[in-house]
Formats: sequence, structure tokens, C-alpha cells
Amino acid sequence: MGVVTILFVVLVLTGYVYSSTASAKSQSVVLFREPNDGDRLDAGQPVIVRALARDDNKITQMELWVDGQLVDAQQSSIPGGINPFPMLSTWYPAPGAHTLIVRAYNSRNTAAQTTITVQAGVTADQDKDGVPDEVDACPDIPGVPEDGCPAPDESDRDGDGAANDLDACPDEPGSPLAGGCPDADGDGVADGSDACPGEPGSGEDGCGEVADDDPVAAGDEPIVAGEAPDPEDDEDPEPGVVGGDGMDAGAAVDLEVEGYEFRTTSAYESIACYLRLGEEDPRRYEFASLGEMAWDIAAEVGGANSIRVLHSEEEPLQVSVECLGSNPGEEPIDLGGYTAAHGSEDWDGREQFGSSEGNHFNLRYRICSPSCEASILPAPSLRPILVPFWWFLPVTLHWDWDGNNDDIDGFGLSVSTMDDASMIDIPNPAMRSLDISDYRPACGETVHFQLYAYQGDGSVHSPMSNEQTWSGRPCHYTANVTFESLDAHSLPFPVIGPIRGLFWASNGTTTERLEFNACACTAGSCGGYRLHHGSSGIDDEIFAWIRGEIASCPGGGCASDLYEVPAAATISVPFDPGDDISYGAVILDCDPGGTYDLLFVGSDTHRIEDVGGVLLLSDALEGIFLNVNTMLTVTH
Repeated sequence: MGVVTILFVVLVLTGYVYSSTASAKSQSVVLFREPNDGDRLDAGQPVIVRALARDDNKITQMELWVDGQLVDAQQSSIPGGINPFPMLSTWYPAPGAHTLIVRAYNSRNTAAQTTITVQAGVTADQDKDGVPDEVDACPDIPGVPEDGCPAPDESDRDGDGAANDLDACPDEPGSPLAGGCPDADGDGVADGSDACPGEPGSGEDGCGEVADDDPVAAGDEPIVAGEAPDPEDDEDPEPGVVGGDGMDAGAAVDLEVEGYEFRTTSAYESIACYLRLGEEDPRRYEFASLGEMAWDIAAEVGGANSIRVLHSEEEPLQVSVECLGSNPGEEPIDLGGYTAAHGSEDWDGREQFGSSEGNHFNLRYRICSPSCEASILPAPSLRPILVPFWWFLPVTLHWDWDGNNDDIDGFGLSVSTMDDASMIDIPNPAMRSLDISDYRPACGETVHFQLYAYQGDGSVHSPMSNEQTWSGRPCHYTANVTFESLDAHSLPFPVIGPIRGLFWASNGTTTERLEFNACACTAGSCGGYRLHHGSSGIDDEIFAWIRGEIASCPGGGCASDLYEVPAAATISVPFDPGDDISYGAVILDCDPGGTYDLLFVGSDTHRIEDVGGVLLLSDALEGIFLNVNTMLTVTH
């Protein structure tokens, strides 16, 4: 009797284990592709619902339930089911909150489901061209009234934003992801080449996977929908998670894809990008401008908005990005695409850098498993720089890092100014501060600091930290105007003079002058420095001659007693960036009796905006008989 009892227990336990194993093996993975959990939709407008289900025992039927009501039920066209099973349905939401459930049945009649909630509100205009999506024939491409498509021209006959030489269907508006051809199910395969144009697929033919070993015989009746599903009955993975195709190659793992920097090499009014992960449908994103050709990718696919992916651990994750740039009144510009395949070795949160063909845009992103928060390479966080009051005290940069010191080999610190950039290696994973006193900024200069953690030789590293800056004191600038030479031309006589004159420079509030006199007149004649045709140096000839004459009569009693000469031919005036610097000259001819003929009068003004370096500006003040050549320089 005891032996029988033991055998009975063993049989029961064996059955339980088999049942549990079979149940676990046949558990379906059900995923929403579109819309996403928490999305805001347009009430009364068609909403495309895309979902995907997978199961080792194949999927035979999928159902869409909205607020407890069955909206759509789709059966496999292949006896025994398919894997994966893509569902494409259309739903018209009423205003308010809605609960959407997709339920899938496998060939063993086992059901699994996932749930999202959405809000329905006002009408949208996703391409922001002023034409509501409900009447926009090109809702993904900014266009012009009345149909919302770009205006056709010689380079784009069908007006779909793809140039004729890049458009496989140049006379028929289409999708940029299908070579410019129509793509009704949005799977990236043009309708003319799509064997399943009514439902999105994962293969080159536009259809889902089909296997030969169908566990259910042909001719089985489709499953009939049962009672309304309960949102609490959701199976793993979590609602709203995006899943990639091709997971039969190995166990599925959770990945998080996060973008945090996007820059273009030219200026645009707006940027729209199509992002595809694995074999998923492309998703369209618009990035807000951050100025200086930088775009806020982090707001769309970073932080809490990063993309979750369920992907085979044995297959590389394909990342594809196609972008368009737009300016008002112009056709959208194709910025090219970027594609990369990342194996599991790249899923540790290390920084990834991508550049489109032709280098029209650059992006930085990372892939983390199971999440970027749990990544072994999280980004460091720099603390604000505190500069002590006394200049001789050290200035220290501090940072935090949430990773394990054993996982990294050190930190890299980027130090940059407007004119220079360098990297500092910190080969100590335990360090959390560094003396940066040697990088004290010059006046008017700002030094930028960013940090990353690295492994090995530094080729594998975390994303950059936040940026901290250290700004120098304001600069006190000086404009130096040097009066270099006099060019005599069109003189009324071969020799004219003697001469005297005045040079001046002003910042608008302060005016400095240089006066010289090289003439001495008696009752009947005048002597001194005279001008000939040609060029005469102001300091090295005219002023030097005057200095020599004064020095030749140290005791006085000479004609040179009347001469005047400044120490140099340069005037310096202070200024702030944006000030106007003016300068000029007056040159006179001395005649007996204290009369003077005007040989030259002239001036010029320059606004000095750029004081990043030494300004060298040659200038010529032009007159009827003379030109005064000058040089303007800036110092601080």
C-alpha cells in the first residue's frame, strides 16, 4: 500500500512538473507596438493599432479589446498559426480615457495578453504643417495646403519629400522608409514588393515568419473570442514594452535604448527622424531645437522616455535612423541615414557615436541591459565648481559615480575652451575629485568640464557627465591706434610745408590726442619738415626728424625751440566689446604770419565686437593731398 501511495505521489508530481514546464514553454509574449502606454490620441480620428505576439506553439488568433468590448479578432491564415503574429487594426476613439487589451491564443488554446491606457483628445497635426492629419495626404512630411504634401517641383515630381533620383516611385507619393513608394502597412516594404500588404511583417517579403512544423492540423476551426479580458491578467513582459523580431534565435532579454545628443551640421527650422530598432516598425520623432544646431533628442528617447526592447540575446540589435530637415517654405531635405548592429558586448551602457552618410547629423546613445539605471557604465555627475575667494587657493572639481569601482579602470576628463580642448586621464577608479587650478580661465574666457568612466584603454566608456563651467573675470580691453605713414599725392607743389598736425582716437567718452609741430616761422619765411611726393613714416621719419632737431640744440636759442613731438605715434583708449572706436588726423601747412593751409582732415570708426584674439586692422584715411595710414590693434 505504501509503495502504491509513493508511486501515486510521484506520478502527480511528475504531471505537475510536466504541466508547469509545458505551460512555461508555451507562454506567449504579447506586445503593443502602437499606440504606447500613456499616449494622447485624437478623438474621432482613426488610430492604427499595431501589436505582436510570439509563442513556441505558434499564434492562431489575436483580439483587440477596448474598454471591455471586442473591437477586432484576427485569425492566422496558415493552419496551426504563425510566429510571430503581427496584428494591424483600426480604432476610432471617443473622448476620454481608454483601456486597450490585446489578447493572443496559441495553438494549444492558451491565452496571454497585455494592457495599455490612452487618452483621446483634440485633433493632431503630427508634421506641424498646419493641415490636420485627417485631411493631410502626407501626414508625416511638412507640406502646403490644400493636401498637406510638399509642393511638387522638377526635383520631386510626386511631392513626397524624396528627390526623383532617390525615389523608386517618382510619380507616386510614398514613404521615405520604402524608397519613396506607397507602403500601406508601414513595414518598410513597398506595396509592389509586399506579399502581405495588409499586415506588417518582419521579412523581406513583408510577411511574418512561417514554420513548416505546424502542431495543429489544417482545417481546424478558428478560436472564438471568449469573455472580456481582465487587465489584471497581463502576462510578462510589462505593458507597453517594445519587442524586436527574430527572437527565436535565443532567449529574450530586456534592453533599454537611450539617446542623449543629436546635432546637425547645418541649420534647420525643424528635424524629424524615423527610428527603427531591430525589425520593429519605424517610429517618427520630432526634436526641439537647443540652438547652435543641437536638438533635444533626450526629451523624446532619453530618461523616462527611453525605449524598452525585448530582444534575442544571441542576435545583434540593429539601430537605424533616417532624418529629414525642414525650413519654412522649402522642401524637406534628406539628411541621410545611420545604421549600426550592436552585439551583447555593447549592451553595458557604453557610449555609442553615430554619423549619417555625408555627415549631415551626429548622435550619441547607449544600449543597456537590463536597464541604463542598472548599467555597469552609468554616466558620472559633476558637482558645481566652487572658486575660493583667495586666488592662490586650489580649485577642486568633485564628482559622483554610482557604479562599481571594480568595473572600470579610471575616468577621462574633457577640458575645453573656445580655442582649445584636451583630455586628462585619471587612472584611479576610486578618485572623486581633482585639482583643476592649472586650468584657471583667462579674463573673458570660460573653461568647460565633462567626465566619463572608462574600461581598458578608454575605447569603451560611459556617456559624458553633465557639464560644469569655470568663467574668468571680465577683460579690460584697450584699443591701440598707430598712425604709421603719410602718403603725399596730387600736391600743388613738388615740396610743401613745413607741417604741423594732430592725431586723435576716441571710445565715445574718452578722447586722446597726439599733437606735433615741425615748423618755425619768422616774419618773412618758415622753416621745418617739408613733404615730398611719396610716403613718409610718421614715427620713424617725421617724429624722428623733430626729435633730432630738438636734441641738436640742448641749450635753446634755436628754431627747434618751437617744435613739438609726442613720445610715440600710438594712441591707446579703453573700451568694452561692442564699443565704437573712432580715430582721425588733421595736417596743416605753415605760412608766414601765422596762417595755415589745410592739407588733410579725415577720420574713421569701427565697432569692435570680436575680442577673442588680437585684432589687426589696417586702414587708410584718404584726403585730397594726403593719405594717413593706420593700424588698429586690441589688447587686454
